[in-house]
Parts: sequence; structure tokens; C-alpha cells
Amino acid sequence: FASRGGLNEVLLLLCLERNAAAMSKCEDLMTYPEYSQSAKFWYIHAVCSNRTDDIFTAMISMDMALKLDPSLEETARLDSDAMDIIELIRTEDGEPLY
Repeated sequence: FASRGGLNEVLLLLCLERNAAAMSKCEDLMTYPEYSQSAKFWYIHAVCSNRTDDIFTAMISMDMALKLDPSLEETARLDSDAMDIIELIRTEDGEPLY
């Protein structure tokens, strides 16, 4: 799984609770257009940021993910790695707080 690289490797690192390594790999991927324009990438980047206690970056990344794919908000509201981020950037009705 990790040998495929990309987001698969980041997800594996997150599963192994190697959060700093996952964040580092995610940051490396940001330079590739196929990732930087992907809602899933930004969602995972938000999770990595949240797990490494960079809540400001987590908020920005989640906002980017939701702009690219608003349907991810439903997933984020149920995801323990993302629900606190959503609460910081959206009202219960899904409206932006800022």
C-alpha cells in the first residue's frame, strides 16, 4: 500500500499514528498539481494538520476541501479527525463562520 506512494502512503502513516511523517509526506505532495487541486488531498491535509496541532492550517485546508467538493462536509461531520475542524469553520446549517 505504501509503495504506491501519494495519498495512500499518507493514509497508511495516519493509520500507524505516525502523524508528523504523514504531514511531511502531505506537504511534499502539495507541489503536484493533481494533489493541490484535489478535494480529497485538502481533506487529508486538514486531518494531518489537526493531528499535528496546527489548527489554523487545518481550518484553511478543510475550507479548501469543502470549496472543491461540498459533499465532503457530511463526511467531515462524522469523522472524529475532522468534526472539530468543521465546528470551527461552519455553522450547523453548513454556513461559513467567517
